[in-house]
Amino acid sequence: MGANLFSKGLKKGAQAAAFISKIVFIISWRAIALALLGLVINFTLYVFSDTALLYLTGSVYVGFLWRLLGYVFIFLFFFLFPVFYIWVSWSWGIAHAVHYIFTKSMEGFVRYFVDKFVDFVFNNKAIKEKVEHGLTRSLLFETLPNYLEKLPNVPRLLRPVVHIVIRKLNLQEVFTLAVQKNEDQIDKEGISSKLTEQIMNKLPSVVKTPSLVPFFFVLGANLALFIIIQLMVM
Repeated sequence: MGANLFSKGLKKGAQAAAFISKIVFIISWRAIALALLGLVINFTLYVFSDTALLYLTGSVYVGFLWRLLGYVFIFLFFFLFPVFYIWVSWSWGIAHAVHYIFTKSMEGFVRYFVDKFVDFVFNNKAIKEKVEHGLTRSLLFETLPNYLEKLPNVPRLLRPVVHIVIRKLNLQEVFTLAVQKNEDQIDKEGISSKLTEQIMNKLPSVVKTPSLVPFFFVLGANLALFIIIQLMVM
């Protein structure tokens, strides 16, 4: 019996580790690759604008307003555009992870997320006692909303992904139905199986592919800034 429990726990741990690793990989390589592309483009545009910016900020023939704009442009190149490129790249990586979950790994997500929630409930003595005494109202209206908001036992890198999936699946409603239909069997296995069943029934039929429009919007603004600088010194 003990060996079986240990084997089962080891298997669940390996599945969770594999799921986390896959999601982290999907987010990381896409976000890093796109961010590097944006940063290289931004730096290249700055290099080709360097002479013009030196003229705007240092020439005695340039007025105060033009000089001020020159410093603003330098700020945009060195701070604002890098931040925007990193932000849209990170968002794109997150969107791809969500898309992957919905199209290829929903069962893995459900297994991972349900295990996390159930472990949270049954590892908290006060909550566990309420559940075992049939106080499901407390579980639904106190514990569940707090857990869905904070996801305390989910790795930080995964929380944005999980929050998006929570919103898309309306997991507050899913959990409520699962627990209400399972009030006669409030234990780990009972809740887990019912939650899994309810979540799988809520899957959307169509999932949009992540868009690069925000990246191209930032790129367009970056190119527009470069053109404006060149026009100002012609």
